[in-house]
Amino acid sequence: MSFKSILAYVDERERCKTLVETARGLGELHAARVIGLHVVPNVEVYAASEPQVMADLFESEQRLHEETASAAHDFFAAAMNGASCESEWREVAQGGTSIAERVLEHGLVTDLIITGQIDPDIGSPRRVGTPEHVLMHGGRPQLMVPYIDLPATLARHIMIAWRSSGEAARAAFDALPLLRHAERVTILEVDPREPEAIEKVAGGEALASSLERHGVVRADIVRTPSGGIGIGSTILSRLADEDADLLVMGGYGHSRFSEYLFGGATREILGQMTVPVLISH
Repeated sequence: MSFKSILAYVDERERCKTLVETARGLGELHAARVIGLHVVPNVEVYAASEPQVMADLFESEQRLHEETASAAHDFFAAAMNGASCESEWREVAQGGTSIAERVLEHGLVTDLIITGQIDPDIGSPRRVGTPEHVLMHGGRPQLMVPYIDLPATLARHIMIAWRSSGEAARAAFDALPLLRHAERVTILEVDPREPEAIEKVAGGEALASSLERHGVVRADIVRTPSGGIGIGSTILSRLADEDADLLVMGGYGHSRFSEYLFGGATREILGQMTVPVLISH
């Protein structure tokens, strides 16, 4: 099992350097086809008293979208130039749906969707929107790349945030193509519960054994209490302590019906992550 098609959502050139670098690296590692996708947002012009003013505003906004799309394409092409994997560029209009829905349409038939972490200090109509939407409705693993610079390595030391749940299991096995290439794997259990039936057969040791049968290096098991600082903060702290360069986790939510009700730990990690996070639901 390996990634053979990777979709990278390239919204704007200025914010996608680390994202495209990650896509290229994974594409070369897995001999995968890297698809760069840009969604051109709809032109939104508020009503003005003069028709000519509205027309001028519409034309100006449309020209800005076209220039941004062209710059994103040129950046992607330059970044993929000389890569030892195939690449492809797609530019589509938002149309009568959301940016996230357009990304999903293309991501459904790929092995991995790569998106960028939302920088709260930068607003843009091209943002894919909340990561929950892509995750909850896409059915594909999503690799979120932080907007800060990447670590010197990628996926050499992978940490799996583990609990005995379907979301965590999905994420761990979705990450197999990365785990097989890792030099070190750590399975982190935060606030492990009192022994129950499921923990006896699906704890960290059992996961490590199962992954080992798939050709993954034997994982280290780390159990730690959150100590009152919360699960999200504990995971982020252990990532730094263990010098891990990629986190694998399930997307947990309090509601199965709404993508906007993610658990606090998930939101905290996606908001403050310093390494890429592969997340599945």
